[in-house]
Parts: sequence; C-alpha cells; structure tokens
Amino acid sequence: ISQKEIEEISNTFKQRRDFAYSKISPLLPCELPEGAFYLFPKVEDVLEKNENSLELCAKILKEKNVAILPGSAFGKEGYVRIAFTTDEELLREGIKRICEFISQRKK
Repeated sequence: ISQKEIEEISNTFKQRRDFAYSKISPLLPCELPEGAFYLFPKVEDVLEKNENSLELCAKILKEKNVAILPGSAFGKEGYVRIAFTTDEELLREGIKRICEFISQRKK
C-alpha cells in the first residue's frame, strides 16, 4: 500500500469522524477521537430510570435498526460506542437515526 493510499484512507476516516462528531456532540457529551474509529459519547442523561447502556443500545437497534455497542462492554457503563467505519451513506443514515432517537429522549 502506498503512502498516497494511506493518506486517502486517513482522510476518509477523518471526514467520517468529523461528520459523526458534528451530529452527536451537540446531543451527547463526547470527545473528538484522535486515532480511534469510533465515538464514545456519554449517555447517562438520556437513560431511563433503571436502564443501562446495554438496554439503550438494544432499544436503538430495535427501534432504529442501528447497532451500537454499550460502554459496559468496555468497562464504561453510561457510555456507548458508535463506530464510523462503514461507508459514508450508511454512516449518515445511522447517525441520523441515532440522533432522532436521542432527540426524542431529551424532550
């Protein structure tokens, strides 16, 4: 793999990261990752009473058909992991659906 190809791949992931961050961070506290391929936003404020991050992820999967991982799988309950490794069209649709779900919760 050439240096040019590496730069192209890096730029593609940077664009996906920036897009996902621009949509998720206004709704959920989230740091901009530097080298990771996922966002790790805090969801404690949108969890329902006695709900955990696994249950939240299951509801997003059921209601919005988008798979994200609970932070509890990584030792961080109250967070979720949203990967941005899929193609841009799927990423845009998935992020849109996650944002719809979270926005409904925040009302």
